[in-house]
Amino acid sequence: MRIILHALLWSFVSPLLLAQKSGHELRFKLRDYLGKEVYLGFNYGDKKYLLDTALLNSKTGEFIFSGEKPLDGGIYLLILPSKRYMEFIVDEQQHFSIETDTIDFVKNAKVKGSPSNTVFFDYLKATGPKQELLYKYIKRLDTLPETHDSIKIYREWSQKLEKEINEQRLQIIEKYPHLFVGRMFRSMREPELPAEVPLLPDGRKDSTYAYRYFRQHYFDGFAWDDDKLARTPILHNKLKFYLEKLIPPVPDSVIAAADWLVGQAQKSKENFKYTVHYITSTYERSPIMGMEAVFVHMAKNYYTRAKAFWADSATISKIQERARAMEPLLIGKPAPNLILPDTALKTWYNLAKVDAPYTILVFWSPECGHCQKAMPKLKEIYDQWKSKGVKVYAVCTERNMEKWKSFVREKNLDWINVAVHPIMAEKPEKFVIEQRLTDVQSLNFHKTYDIYSTPQIYVLDRKKTIVGRRLSVEDLEGFLKKLFEKVGS
Repeated sequence: MRIILHALLWSFVSPLLLAQKSGHELRFKLRDYLGKEVYLGFNYGDKKYLLDTALLNSKTGEFIFSGEKPLDGGIYLLILPSKRYMEFIVDEQQHFSIETDTIDFVKNAKVKGSPSNTVFFDYLKATGPKQELLYKYIKRLDTLPETHDSIKIYREWSQKLEKEINEQRLQIIEKYPHLFVGRMFRSMREPELPAEVPLLPDGRKDSTYAYRYFRQHYFDGFAWDDDKLARTPILHNKLKFYLEKLIPPVPDSVIAAADWLVGQAQKSKENFKYTVHYITSTYERSPIMGMEAVFVHMAKNYYTRAKAFWADSATISKIQERARAMEPLLIGKPAPNLILPDTALKTWYNLAKVDAPYTILVFWSPECGHCQKAMPKLKEIYDQWKSKGVKVYAVCTERNMEKWKSFVREKNLDWINVAVHPIMAEKPEKFVIEQRLTDVQSLNFHKTYDIYSTPQIYVLDRKKTIVGRRLSVEDLEGFLKKLFEKVGS
């Protein structure tokens, strides 16, 4: 098995082992450009940011970006108002000039004072056409059926181009082993799989060996100690591919991988910062159920005042607070108990005592447009599964009792319907202290269950452990089916 990471269309930065001038002065001349201003931008992960503006110097015909402080190294952008841009290198040598035209930024570029950019543009000139052709071949392969006669030919052509591009990178790695140009290309490399595959005890070839080898060696040669990698797309792309393609989408596996990545990234402040931020933000909004556990782990262990040097106290507090709110609601946690009354404020239902193999806990509002569509669908699912003992514990999140009761009657929602009645909110002590019918956790269910939108659907097992969370009503039936198949009933 061969795993191919599509060629990165980015190149490298190389330090200059010469005496350096202070600050930075980057000069650009665009021979055919009639505009009066251009912009300086830079890469940070998979994003591009504007940094500075330069006006045309009428005497020299140049656009000059200068300052007393040196720029952080990485891949930078010369951006036109039309949003077209040219990439170039900023490393330790920050006094140089590039002359070109807008017809072809790369092909017509002439560099002075920056060996890094000289090598960079030479590489782009040599590989640019090959990269474009390779992209066309890969795109064509994606559209052809597996049985098409041309598949073999396109694959051979693609492999030939890949080999030629990789050989040019290897030459640079060998020629500049201690410079950022070499370190960058070495960081981009993917493992080459051994020709021989080990045999299992029964004599068969180990079908998982290629995957395991590729995963184990994916970051071999990666320059974790070089801050400049954070200001290229390389670190971002490597993290994304590794976590999405090489790590099973299981919280424990992702958490173990995240800790390993952060441990490696600690060799560089910028790489550490980007790695922690990327993993934390990615899994906070992951569409895969259960991955909230990764966000909670990252927030608790790395978004601390001692470690998150880039974040202010308010940001750290906000992230920590979000993690604290989510942690009790993770898959595998016991569901916080609720004790709430029915529509008549007479019968009180204790969630923990609901006798069912699986309980659907839903928070909804009759005034929510999405809920108005979702609740009838939930009723259809309930009618199909109630014969297997499934029950619904439905919590109305609004205080408009008449609308609630009307919707329940109209849609025949014949399950457990509960809410916090207005009188309970007005006189909580009567129900919590005097009559001891409920508790503060139940009255504050919005906070207890982190309800900031509706509907919110959880699935609890017989012990009231959370086995499903933040489910959509469209995914619920399939999820229940898998649960019952798992227990063989």
